[in-house]
Amino acid sequence: MDIDALQTFLGTTVTAVILKILAALAFWLVGRWLIGRVIALVQAAMSRNHVDPTLTKYLARSSPSR
Repeated sequence: MDIDALQTFLGTTVTAVILKILAALAFWLVGRWLIGRVIALVQAAMSRNHVDPTLTKYLARSSPSR
């Protein structure tokens, strides 16, 4: 295998890996943001329906995103 072929192979492979890492990071950030929004909406609904504030705080703290 010559140097040019190796450079081409590494260039395409590294580019693909970097794009996959960036996509995974973007999905993680968007997912984390969405989970936070859903938790906020559920907390608002629980307080509107006069659910015990202790239970509301407990459920919010037991979520994996916080």
